[in-house]
Amino acid sequence: MSQHKRLAHKLMNHHKHQPSNDQDLLITEINDLNLGWRADTCKLQKTHPDYGTHCHESNLAEVKKPSETSKVEFGKQPNFSEALTEAQKYAKKYQDTASIPDSELPLNFDWRNVSGVDFTNPHRDQGACASCSFQSFVQIIEQRL
Repeated sequence: MSQHKRLAHKLMNHHKHQPSNDQDLLITEINDLNLGWRADTCKLQKTHPDYGTHCHESNLAEVKKPSETSKVEFGKQPNFSEALTEAQKYAKKYQDTASIPDSELPLNFDWRNVSGVDFTNPHRDQGACASCSFQSFVQIIEQRL
């Protein structure tokens, strides 16, 4: 079965789901823990006060905008040229990653702080739609580009 057909089948079964009191308790408990994601409230009983609440939360893959004081626009930082040189030093010096001697590699490296510049993209909120595997793929492609 193709991935598209599996998704369609899953969505059809989603609407046929019969909620129960035990499931209501489990979903409520999970969502009360504030784990950074929410269990599917459409699977609660229709009489439950939280039924369907995730449907009105955030849009799919909404980019969380940084606060106005947290960041300068990417590429406009005063030390951006220095940071870019640091970020690209291995790519310019070696033909591929296998050619880099272990002795030259740093003990740790963080793309969020290369000479004070954050080379990562903002986080995206998938809401309660469970699109994390898709978003992971898209963000990897973005970083490669």
